[in-house]
Amino acid sequence: EGKAQVSPGLLGKHYAPHARLILLKIDNPTSLHQTLRRIVKDETSKGTRVGLLLAFEDLPFVQDLPVKLAVIGSLDDLATVARNLYSGIRQLDQENVDLILARDFGNFGLGMAIRDRLTRAASEQMTDDDQPHHA
Repeated sequence: EGKAQVSPGLLGKHYAPHARLILLKIDNPTSLHQTLRRIVKDETSKGTRVGLLLAFEDLPFVQDLPVKLAVIGSLDDLATVARNLYSGIRQLDQENVDLILARDFGNFGLGMAIRDRLTRAASEQMTDDDQPHHA
């Protein structure tokens, strides 16, 4: 008694999915979509089941890929993205994917809070320099 409870959201891996999650911190949409497609091709050729956690705007660039999709909102409505973040991760986990590729939602305002939650859930991060960084 007398000890303050730590909010689960502040714990490092509280929201981590069972699947490996890679956060793609790639600002340029063309680079993001090319990287997504390359990783999906590489991973699915090895038999990996891949899920994508994306914005509505990403759909035209990935809808032909052999993946599970969780579209959690529009880049113009980050409040909806924030609300749907964990249900999107859970949905992909329930679809038994081995790997989740998650797009970044920016580094200001609500996008920063979403990035923080995704960073906590991620096992790796990938930036524009195309090198994976283990979390």
